[in-house]
Amino acid sequence: MCSLSVVFTVLVLNYHHRSAETHEMPGWVKRGICEWLAWFMRMKRPGEPLSRKTLFKTDDAIRLQMKEQSSKSLLANVLDLEDDVLNGDAGIPIANGAAPKYNKELGLILKELRFITEKMAENEKNDSVTNDWHFAAMVIDRLCFYMFTFFTAVATGAILFSAPYIDWNSERKGGSSG
Repeated sequence: MCSLSVVFTVLVLNYHHRSAETHEMPGWVKRGICEWLAWFMRMKRPGEPLSRKTLFKTDDAIRLQMKEQSSKSLLANVLDLEDDVLNGDAGIPIANGAAPKYNKELGLILKELRFITEKMAENEKNDSVTNDWHFAAMVIDRLCFYMFTFFTAVATGAILFSAPYIDWNSERKGGSSG
């Protein structure tokens, strides 16, 4: 029991310390542990519904639903603004030929904004994957807790009922022989 406890503890810690940079989460971990096993053990993430209906949705349906719910991102706004600047319709008054100078500066600003938004999107994706690994570790930890609690109760009962110095039959007969 101690050996299995150590093995499962190492497994839970391994999952807990994984991130997007070190490991890619396989589909069976995401579906099997983070969704089905979590649903079976009545665990869920805050703000995310987890029901039988959501478990049977396909990955494509989930992605489509998330796309519909998402609002226009900063990157999309930057791209729209870039189109306006490149077309010369940025709302900058043209006086004494200063528009090309502003367009160049706006282009550099847009380039920096694009870099920042891409970095933010990448960090958000990495954080999401890391959180998935943390949740998988929590689910496995809870499963191990239930298994070891059950095993400890059964083993304790088996040891108590198999103790040679306790005569369970003599108490039913009304006393011990002596």
